Amino acid sequence: MKWINPDIRRGEQRDVAVMVGEGGGIFTLDRRTGQFLWANPFPFDAPNFLISNIDGRTGRVTINKDLVFTGPGQHHVICFWNTRSYWPTAYHPRQHALFVPWVDNCLDMTSSNPAADGKPAVPAKRGGIQREGGKPEEFGGLAKINMETGEIQHIYKGRAPGNGAALTTAGDLVFWGDLDGKFRAFDAASGKILWETTLGGSIDNSTISYAVNGKQYIAVMSGEGLLTGGLITQAGISPGRRHNEMYVFALPDQR
Repeated sequence: MKWINPDIRRGEQRDVAVMVGEGGGIFTLDRRTGQFLWANPFPFDAPNFLISNIDGRTGRVTINKDLVFTGPGQHHVICFWNTRSYWPTAYHPRQHALFVPWVDNCLDMTSSNPAADGKPAVPAKRGGIQREGGKPEEFGGLAKINMETGEIQHIYKGRAPGNGAALTTAGDLVFWGDLDGKFRAFDAASGKILWETTLGGSIDNSTISYAVNGKQYIAVMSGEGLLTGGLITQAGISPGRRHNEMYVFALPDQR
């Protein structure tokens, strides 16, 4: 499924503003006018995606009414939930691509049921659950989104979800780490893993690049945040816990 403004001409160039929602979906607008250009479900096209339609000309969004609660004790699985959350995405100008960490996580929710006929009240329940058809060994990953075509390429899938930023460099590298403490460098063009190391704890924060006297470094922190514990339990992984440390890696000199 993809929603496109029919007034867009093939090959037309635009300066755009792009947003990937916490509940899924990627939305692209004209940066100058705010005109809706196109949108895609993200990270996957699921039948219980929270949006059922977007008007291509106006950008008006219609929620999936089949997932709206209309009474007590109803149950729905709504995709997606905290699929991106607060961790930053990264744009690579030469690749015309946006790199986005994701978690294949949906909202498993039951509406409350008030006390009646001598039965006690049942409170509403909500929590994360993997999308139907998803694989536990592919619970989290990193996507490369072509900003010219909207094509989504899942360059990495793994059991451990991420809770940290993606970082791109001018040397065609993409850095990203997961909650199992694995920190990786990907080739920005092919998506191939070029380097990997294991830190002492979960990667749960932004990653930065800086230079000193012409030498480039990558700095990343390990630790735990608001969502870390729940995602670790849901993924069934066993990283080092309560390990807070900053790591700095020097990139090799280019010859």
